[in-house]
Amino acid sequence: MIARESLAGNYGVVIGAYILCTVILNMLTAPLSVISGLGNLTGMVIAGSIITVPLSLIISLISVLFNTGVDKMVFDVTKGKRADFGNLFYCFTHDPLTVVCAFLWILLYLLPALIAILAGTGIFAALAVFSESQTALLIGAAILFVTAVFYFVWTAVVSLSVSMTYFLYFDNPEMKAGELVKCSARMMKGNKLRLFKLYLSYAGFFLLGILSCGLAFLWINPNITAAAAYFYQDICAASGNPSGIFEGTAEDPVRSENTYYQQDYWN
Repeated sequence: MIARESLAGNYGVVIGAYILCTVILNMLTAPLSVISGLGNLTGMVIAGSIITVPLSLIISLISVLFNTGVDKMVFDVTKGKRADFGNLFYCFTHDPLTVVCAFLWILLYLLPALIAILAGTGIFAALAVFSESQTALLIGAAILFVTAVFYFVWTAVVSLSVSMTYFLYFDNPEMKAGELVKCSARMMKGNKLRLFKLYLSYAGFFLLGILSCGLAFLWINPNITAAAAYFYQDICAASGNPSGIFEGTAEDPVRSENTYYQQDYWN
């Protein structure tokens, strides 16, 4: 509710930024579709491996810079400022390497889940194609199921742990990428379930977004970002560190005796 109220009067700017961001990224990805469709099958494979894959990675990194800029726009709104359309390009002028490296750090943490799901899918596909045994197929399906569960659980836990990374970047531009990711993980110790509940409360809105063919997400995404930003500010206030930097060691950050860490926030 607080997120929605704070965005009142700023939706036009934020939604406009989302639309422009989408248009720019679609313009960048359009040539990839043309390249991948040229020539015979061999040519498509070569084009995909030599041209498409590196370009896709570059476009993904550009997407991170734009999307983080939109997050900055919403973050400022939660700080009592007006939405500034210029923040769409904020990360291009404020240490873009840190933003990109933080994204790569997060991908590194997600790597075990990706390896697991690829391995499970590969084993299942191999057994389905080369084995005529029903038992072998069931074993392959079981392996795929286990790896899929591991993938979703690992991805969810890591995503919640690193969710404060870019909010920390906005408040602490001098921090390095690795420090941002690790500090986010420290902040989220004991708080991941709270944030999960917050995201879960948007389940109905996600359904609305899907039924509207994605159009409703132009309104939903800023609300979720604003809610997460207030969540971040709540942790900072509770810890007595407005910039989100905990005192003490990485393994044992100092916490106040009278913070929400010992309280039931939902009451």
